[in-house]
Amino acid sequence: LKNRVQKRDPSILFTLNKPTDFREVIQLLNSVDVVVAARLHALITATLLNKPFVSIGYDEKVKGFAEDLKLDMPLIDISHSIEKGEVSTAITHILNKHKDFSSALKPIAEQKNKQAKTYMKGLVGHLQSRGADA
Repeated sequence: LKNRVQKRDPSILFTLNKPTDFREVIQLLNSVDVVVAARLHALITATLLNKPFVSIGYDEKVKGFAEDLKLDMPLIDISHSIEKGEVSTAITHILNKHKDFSSALKPIAEQKNKQAKTYMKGLVGHLQSRGADA
């Protein structure tokens, strides 16, 4: 992905970090203003941290997640050609509206967190009931 994007727009600088555990991922994402990611879990984590993001859509689930949020955050579809400057324009867009995006992500993160807790509670209950049946 890095090579494909930089080939189309050499002005983009990448910092590639390879965190070794989830705490390092959280720490890394908390240290940036904008997350640029192609992986669904990175976008979910950015959302939960109220970090605006540019999604690099190569997969339907990434595109779907970004579109479901119904925010004006850029989605760059790499199944088509990327125009020179497209990624940097997307980042600039996020930075210009950073406070608005962060504020809009907060209630979404709270809702997603509540949904996850409800799901996990139901799953645990289901697993416990199956254990009682065994």
